[in-house]
Amino acid sequence: MRTSDYTIYVKLKYADAHLLFHGYTGAIDLVNDTTVQLMHHEKYAEIHEQTRSSLQRRGYLTDMSADDEHERVRQMDMLLQKRALQHHSFLFLVSYDCNFRCGYCYEQSISGRGEAWSKTAFSTEMIAAAFTAIDTLASEDDKTQHIYLYGGEPLLSKNYDILENIVHQGVSRGFSFYAITNGYEVDRFEKLLGRQAINHLQVTLDGSRDTHNQRRKFFNGCGTFDRIIENISMALGEGVKISLRVNLDKQNLSDLDDLVRLFVRKGWTENFNFRCYVSPLHQISHERVGQRTIHEQCLQSEPALDFSVVQKNEILRYIDSQRALNPAYSVFLPPDNNLTQQMKEVFKTRKGFSLHSAYCGANNANYIFDPYGDLYACLETVGLSAEKIGTFFPTVHLEDRQVREWRGRTISALRQCATCKYGLFCGGGCMTFARRNAGDARTSFCDEFPAVFAWAANRAFFEFTTERSHSQELRNVKTDVVQEKDDGS
Repeated sequence: MRTSDYTIYVKLKYADAHLLFHGYTGAIDLVNDTTVQLMHHEKYAEIHEQTRSSLQRRGYLTDMSADDEHERVRQMDMLLQKRALQHHSFLFLVSYDCNFRCGYCYEQSISGRGEAWSKTAFSTEMIAAAFTAIDTLASEDDKTQHIYLYGGEPLLSKNYDILENIVHQGVSRGFSFYAITNGYEVDRFEKLLGRQAINHLQVTLDGSRDTHNQRRKFFNGCGTFDRIIENISMALGEGVKISLRVNLDKQNLSDLDDLVRLFVRKGWTENFNFRCYVSPLHQISHERVGQRTIHEQCLQSEPALDFSVVQKNEILRYIDSQRALNPAYSVFLPPDNNLTQQMKEVFKTRKGFSLHSAYCGANNANYIFDPYGDLYACLETVGLSAEKIGTFFPTVHLEDRQVREWRGRTISALRQCATCKYGLFCGGGCMTFARRNAGDARTSFCDEFPAVFAWAANRAFFEFTTERSHSQELRNVKTDVVQEKDDGS
């Protein structure tokens, strides 16, 4: 018997215990510190028999060799990827044009192609071809329900007729729509908003009113904050889900105070359809990928910014500290919140963690349709002809080599990930960033995942136990009320 190579230990900050995670069974268990020490020192006989049996059944202790475990992960990788490739994600990049001039946008690197190039949008014929391609590419048991709208800026009023055509054809096929928008002209599309049409918007703010207006300007230089706020309220009133992204750096971290007061005043924090998450900004990088510069999300006007994981954790600690003072701060979901929520779901349901063999949809079954008839896999590479995976206009044609490069990038294909205990949790990291940093898509991009994982685990356990305690208190109150009624009858 030995400790599995895929056993992950996370020391809890708020309890004298550890959480154990297993990298291919998906198990999560709470154990005392003594058990962890005995596992570290391979003193398995000293572990209580019932506990030892449970640890072995859950995968933490094993009789398998390291090679056998690695082979099991390889087989799981193949199975998970096969399943993932059956569930497609379709995205319409309506045009590369935008009405904002943000310093960190990828559009800067394609602006040299001229104004006419960016203003080209889908034609009626291309819309029809795109839906024909969706019918061709989707599998029979595909459960895809949403089509994503992107740009540039997808919701430009001048493109209303194009969007109306896309939405009507999509709705007739049973799709609803999710738009990634700056939010400035959403009001022009009010007739297309609703549960059976564009029912989800992702909108971005760069802090409070003054900060945002300095960073996310309209093309003529005017501020955009007030109109975006009005449009968010309008969309929520139409029953549309809003995912509000707040870009953060050290300079605008304190802006969250103003934002939370605004959200409360607007009643957004009480709206079930509103969620807000923070996204730390990073220092700019000018590494070349193919024919154009790939920018991380950053501010050119702030070249000193550099958010490593330590600085990201500083943001997380700030939000946690403010939440303790003002419960309304809970509206700000932390980076990597999906990981936290998945862990909480395991605590609640006692089912295994959802594992995946690749990092994101770009490595699974993303298809991005652009207004030039090209197909891409990743939002970070759109507009770069060397990165396209095929064409859809006038007919569908896939470039086998490019498709294999994107879809074949699972953890088994990455030397660093093939035997990593975190592999099936992180999926190897972003392929585009890996290529930019190491010049090779077949390398991993860890982005300090173990540290992020440990933080998410602690946060998930804290939230779960707090919520469970609160629920128990409510049950006790209800029981007391019933007893009082019984006594008086």
